[in-house]
Amino acid sequence: MIRFCLWRIFVVRFSRSLTILGTKVEGILRQSADVEEVERRVQDYETGKTEFGSDEDAHVVSDCVKHVIRELSSSPVPASCCTALLEAHRIDREEARVNAMRAAILETFPEPNRRLL
Repeated sequence: MIRFCLWRIFVVRFSRSLTILGTKVEGILRQSADVEEVERRVQDYETGKTEFGSDEDAHVVSDCVKHVIRELSSSPVPASCCTALLEAHRIDREEARVNAMRAAILETFPEPNRRLL
């Protein structure tokens, strides 16, 4: 539960950081940051430095989120949900497609992951 709470807070702060940093940095989730910088920043975060500054490297921030995702005990998006979302995406009518996607999330997402959304 504690890890889930940290993950939730981390994602919110990551989103704010992206807003501050803007979309000026290309490949934010594709390109990796320096491993030592990421490890240092994760340690800083765990010891109380929970805000990301506008001067921080966007790649470090995104790698911190990847680090947290890797440590989760299960995938944030279960395979059954991925399958259901793909099926829903194939529906032609937009309203029916959106409803099918909502149903897929409600039916296949574990409760903690649903609350995160």
